[in-house]
Amino acid sequence: MGTELYETLGLYSPSHGWSVSNNHPIAGEYRAIGLDLQGISAKQGGNLQSEIEAIREELDSGQLATLEKHDVIGNLLHGTILSYFALNDVQEEIQAQSANMVTYRLPSYGIFSTSLQPQYWFGIPRSTSFGGMDMDVDRVTIHSVEKGNSEVKKFDFTSVSGSRLSAMEHLVPEKILSTSSSSAKGISAVKALAIASSEGQKIWTITQENLEEALSSINLGSDVESEIRNAVVAGNIATAHDSPLNYYSWVGSGYLLINPKTGAGAYKISGGNNGSHTVSEGEAPENLLNFLFGVVLESVDQLGEAADRMAMKVFGWFTTAIDFFKIGKSCWNQFELLTVAVTAFSVLFLLQPSLR
Repeated sequence: MGTELYETLGLYSPSHGWSVSNNHPIAGEYRAIGLDLQGISAKQGGNLQSEIEAIREELDSGQLATLEKHDVIGNLLHGTILSYFALNDVQEEIQAQSANMVTYRLPSYGIFSTSLQPQYWFGIPRSTSFGGMDMDVDRVTIHSVEKGNSEVKKFDFTSVSGSRLSAMEHLVPEKILSTSSSSAKGISAVKALAIASSEGQKIWTITQENLEEALSSINLGSDVESEIRNAVVAGNIATAHDSPLNYYSWVGSGYLLINPKTGAGAYKISGGNNGSHTVSEGEAPENLLNFLFGVVLESVDQLGEAADRMAMKVFGWFTTAIDFFKIGKSCWNQFELLTVAVTAFSVLFLLQPSLR
């Protein structure tokens, strides 16, 4: 446990060949891969909802001994990444209608996982600690055409979609992992830029013309700055802030790497994720991890009152996840797009003052 691994995910297209993404997970992390091939089907969502409801009933009854690790953490993580895709599919169709666009979802994938922070001794992992939850959506693609064949309107549509997809990367985990007793705090690329701006940091739009000036002024770490340099030299436009943020237990930066011809690009946070990082207030993260995985105590009964508090916390997570699926299913089954959009917008955005 604690060793850095090498992971390659990819999709093959007969017309474009392989599209791959490389990641470096830590041994011991629990990773749920979500696939959005041509939309999340009602059957797919319904099956997962049924599993989650069954788990919630067991948590409510206190029959924790029958639950396995995958029952709790696996379905919770999988439900979160599928909720992300399902809600974005709904919002994208509404956005396309208002923008006079025709869009089709192309095969996409993402990961929602636990995050471990290993401590090394001469390059050997000696211990690990639970750092929160990570969402890493490496591929979200659509085929889109503006009905009047306007490339400008298509560019604008793509740019707005990218910002929404980034914002949802922190909003969905926050809403699913928050309970009445504690709030989850997520950070995504667009939220990091918004926080940096509110703190008075300069927001840089970096092109080949001002690349050297920008890199001499910002202090975001060698990995981020090198990635920005390479992307801009290749013809992309980067958006970044001056210096790292300290947001709860997360220290890092958010930046965008955008293709100026298409409006598509990467919305990243430091560490390499095309996504977000989420931590939970209240119970210590390591206690929560121990409860979910049983890595410290052999019997849940030994936790006493702590087990009851943790059970209620996880129960709250699954209740929220079920609510999300009900929102999605009302769209899948009845196609009431506008109603669903208003509901999803209320749940996911109006309750988030950080981006208003």
